[in-house]
Amino acid sequence: MTDLLLDVGNDIDIDIDIDMRGTAGAAGTGTGTEATTTTTTTTTTTTAPPFYKNPKSVDNFLSNELLQLSVKDRNNNQEEIHGVRCVAPEESPEMRKEALRKLAIEIDKVVPNHKKRAYLQSQQQQQQSQQQQQNQSYVNSDEFRLRFLRCELFDIPKAAKLLTKYLDVALEFFGSYALHRPVHLDDFKKDEMRVFRKGFSQFLPFRDRSGRRILVIFHGEELEKVPLPLRVSILYCCYVVVAP
Repeated sequence: MTDLLLDVGNDIDIDIDIDMRGTAGAAGTGTGTEATTTTTTTTTTTTAPPFYKNPKSVDNFLSNELLQLSVKDRNNNQEEIHGVRCVAPEESPEMRKEALRKLAIEIDKVVPNHKKRAYLQSQQQQQQSQQQQQNQSYVNSDEFRLRFLRCELFDIPKAAKLLTKYLDVALEFFGSYALHRPVHLDDFKKDEMRVFRKGFSQFLPFRDRSGRRILVIFHGEELEKVPLPLRVSILYCCYVVVAP
């Protein structure tokens, strides 16, 4: 797993988890910028370059990371990306139940509070909903949490990190309502929907051989004029609302 922290200015960092086995995680917020490279004798920590200042450095960064992989791992990555094979573990009701139990412990007991502020706020809202005899918050539902477990191939610590960052982004760009229900298209204002309909981000009308949706993003000067928060919100909506 390679973590890319894209510093895009205005005190907003976008942390994208790129699984070199073919799985991309959801966006989140962060404050550090580190990439760790491990050799047979030592572990070296290097600072990733600010990619928005030099986009070409992304190629060099990814190339260096790929060179750390074995031939077998590299081949497995290619087969996963092109849908030849699937590295996801086989699921069973017992396996999912145990993974959900461990994920709850990881989030509640291991992840420090300063890295899960949005999650803690969602739990406060859940307590208020219970007092008012309302439905359970979707943040605590099995369906919601399984999305992060599957994204990280049931790696509990990584899934916990991804879930808490996801909620940070939801809170920052949509508000507290995104912590107790999914974001809908009608949550966007009229002027925001006009940008949405320009089609900077589009799903192809077909899926790949593994059944995955294919998102195409059209970059250009017109897209750069769109405020960053709105761009992030649209991408968030594409991944979370439209893609499934």
